[in-house]
Amino acid sequence: MLGVPYTSLHLVGAKRATTGSEAEIVEGLKWLAEAAQRGDAEAARMSAWYYQKRDEAKAFYWWNRAADLGSSEAQWKMVERCRSGLGTRPNETEAFRWCRKLAEGGDVRAMKEVAASYESGRGCTKDYGEAKRWYERAGDGAGVQRMERMLREKSGGGGPGFHVKTPDVRIRGPGSLPGHVR
Repeated sequence: MLGVPYTSLHLVGAKRATTGSEAEIVEGLKWLAEAAQRGDAEAARMSAWYYQKRDEAKAFYWWNRAADLGSSEAQWKMVERCRSGLGTRPNETEAFRWCRKLAEGGDVRAMKEVAASYESGRGCTKDYGEAKRWYERAGDGAGVQRMERMLREKSGGGGPGFHVKTPDVRIRGPGSLPGHVR
């Protein structure tokens, strides 16, 4: 296999992994693995698809490799698998990391997910300011308004339509307060 351009490796590997005898499938997977190790995201993604439903731990490995190589499909698979624990232990922090990587790459759906994570504290520290920034980047006006309201409430600040209700306390004189001694 050495000396063969890796683009050819994944094409030959894919053909052998999807057609032919069991021996050809095994040989095709070797070619895909070689191409993926050389930096071919498509070969890693194809390996992951092959192992999905056959060996979830191997599928996780190949989704992770493809995600590291920049495949957005694989990055979403990593978000899903890290959340669900498919092929690995559930890890919300790792799911958030992959989702944020997608968001930083311009994926609007991921931006909304990152914002929601900051809003709820899922996989990250709760931060309404960060949530607002991500909702703004995603163009989600309702999310921005919700975060502005949450930030006002958190800071005790006012604003139009924002009222802090104070308890109605009436002091009747000495001895009416708890702990007061005459």
